[in-house]
Amino acid sequence: MKNLFLIILTFIFINSSAQKEEFELTNTTQIEREIELNDLDVRIQKEYKDLKLIVGFSDFNEGLKLHILNRNDSIIYVSKGQQESYYFAPYIFQSNTNKDCFIIVGEVGTEYSWGTQLYYVENEKIQHIGHLNIAIYEEIEDEQGNKYGQPSRIYQDLKISREQDLIVFEFNSNKLAVLYPGKYNEREIQANKVSFTWDNGILKKIINE
Repeated sequence: MKNLFLIILTFIFINSSAQKEEFELTNTTQIEREIELNDLDVRIQKEYKDLKLIVGFSDFNEGLKLHILNRNDSIIYVSKGQQESYYFAPYIFQSNTNKDCFIIVGEVGTEYSWGTQLYYVENEKIQHIGHLNIAIYEEIEDEQGNKYGQPSRIYQDLKISREQDLIVFEFNSNKLAVLYPGKYNEREIQANKVSFTWDNGILKKIINE
C-alpha cells in the first residue's frame, strides 16, 4: 500500500511538472534584402520562422510601429505607434512545448527604457498582451568616470512560463529595477519582487514587498 501511494505521488508530480510551459529567449535572423513596405521608413527587419518582424515609421507623429508579415509578405499585424520612443527592439521568447507559439518582447524607450510591449503569437494569430512598465537598472559610466544607474532593457532577466491558461512574467535576479520609468510615480524595487500575470486577456502586476 505504501509503495502504491508513492507511485501515485510520483505520477502526480511528473504530470504537474509536464504541464508547466517555459518560453525561452531565441535568436532571430537579420533580413539582408531591403524590405519595401508602402511608405514605411524601416529601422529593424528580422525574420523568425515564417514571419518577418519589421519596425519603422510611417507617420513620425505616431512613432515606431511593429509590422508583422507572413511568408507571402502580407501584413498580418500592425502595432500601435510608440510615440517619441527612439527604438522598438523585438525579442522572441519561444514556447518549449508548442512550436507554433511564442511571445514578442518589444523594448521601447529613449535614452532610458520605458518598459516593454508584449505580443502573444500562435499560428499567426497575434494578441497585444500589454505593457510591462518596469525596467532594470544598468550601471552607466560617463566620460568623466562618474557612475550612475539608468533604467535599461529587461529581456535578459525576464522569465516567462505558463500553467494552463495563466502566463507569468517574472525576473531571475534581485537586480535593482524601477517601476513606471520616466513617470511621476517612478520608484525603485528589487526585480524579483515584481511579477506580472496574463489571464483571459487581462494583464496584472503583482508586487511582493
